[in-house]
Amino acid sequence: MTLLSRSSGKIRTKLTVWIWGGSHSWVSRCPFKAMIFDLDGTLVQTERLKAISYARATVALCSEKITEEEVVDAFKEVVGLPRREVAQALMERFHLEPEALHRMAEFGVETPWQVYIQVRMGDL
Repeated sequence: MTLLSRSSGKIRTKLTVWIWGGSHSWVSRCPFKAMIFDLDGTLVQTERLKAISYARATVALCSEKITEEEVVDAFKEVVGLPRREVAQALMERFHLEPEALHRMAEFGVETPWQVYIQVRMGDL
């Protein structure tokens, strides 16, 4: 990961950070006073945005009439699960596998759930 410090629009410091186990630490060499990592939605609530992206992908892949709100509601049951499990659960619930199977070559993927993710990410 590379962190850049900006001062007056110019890059002042470039610090490449390697994170590894053991007693080595890059913190002592870091010119920054603080860094904020928000990987779990603590500061920015991203679950609603993820739900909407899954909803749009579901509507795009679903041959049945379905609303985005139905998918958003279903997403509440899988919040916090890994991406693969979320995709598989929603695909099963909304019967998306036939369309996803049909589009695997289009995305160059090996499984239907990966199609669903590709459709979802294309919507962002």
